[in-house]
Amino acid sequence: TALRVAESVLVIVLATFVVVQSGRYTLQMHDLARTSDALGMPVWISHGLVVVGFTLILVAAARHAFSPARGEEGS
Repeated sequence: TALRVAESVLVIVLATFVVVQSGRYTLQMHDLARTSDALGMPVWISHGLVVVGFTLILVAAARHAFSPARGEEGS
């Protein structure tokens, strides 16, 4: 349905924005060699996980947008 496609497109657009912005920030943190004050680990690792998570959301939304809707496979 149109609503299903519209919601998937919205999620894809927003997830793409987050992936791009988080990716840029992660690269900046990597270039600056910033470390966490509390853990002493490089902060680019934790920020990179945001990129990974939203990339997975992006893939799931794309699969959802381009797969047949339930109950419509036989039509």
